[in-house]
Amino acid sequence: MKLIGSITLNNYLGGLNPDAVHASADLSEHPIIVWFPTIHAQNFLDKSEFEVPPEWVQRPDFKARKSKDIIPVSVIENGKITEQTRKVLEAIKAKGAILATGHITWREAEILAREALKMGIKTILTHPIYQRIDMPADVQKKLADMGAYPETCHSMHFIDKIPMEKIAAQIKEIGPKKFILSSDVGQAFNKSPSEALEEFANLLLKQGISKEDLKIMMVDNPKKLITK
Repeated sequence: MKLIGSITLNNYLGGLNPDAVHASADLSEHPIIVWFPTIHAQNFLDKSEFEVPPEWVQRPDFKARKSKDIIPVSVIENGKITEQTRKVLEAIKAKGAILATGHITWREAEILAREALKMGIKTILTHPIYQRIDMPADVQKKLADMGAYPETCHSMHFIDKIPMEKIAAQIKEIGPKKFILSSDVGQAFNKSPSEALEEFANLLLKQGISKEDLKIMMVDNPKKLITK
């Protein structure tokens, strides 16, 4: 079994911190995934009452901080990547890491992905179908044609109630050869990753996604990303 490390550039790691990328990558014998801000993206904070939704944790002593009290991590300013974003991209490139766009807006994700792909960085579009992102399918397809991998996951249906018909249509439009399936679980109320992936696969089979295409999206494409 290969375990692939990752870091998420929220405030807990100092936000857009290239040193965190270097240190984490140096500790791993395999390429790590570097997620851009998720719960500390301005986009997420604007659309969520809490920094960490309490239902994710379900612990009586847990007190979620309000989103309005959190300083967001800025990735794009005036339609361009910030200088700090560029430093992080350079660190990702230098370490052969993989970029994932996180919960920034789809327009920000498009700018970031284009810049990363120009630099030859392997890039994942983090569940672009998520309501808080909602990247148009034609934009996903353009970025996929440039080399990015749009991702969708079990949680989009189970937690966010996106219909399986819409998820399957997204996969068919972009094409499984450029798509990744994941679980995105870990919330207190959710199933384990293996259970979630099995359920997700069975639901997609019912939507006309073939077993061969499931293997491409769950095995082959992820393998391409983590192979140096």
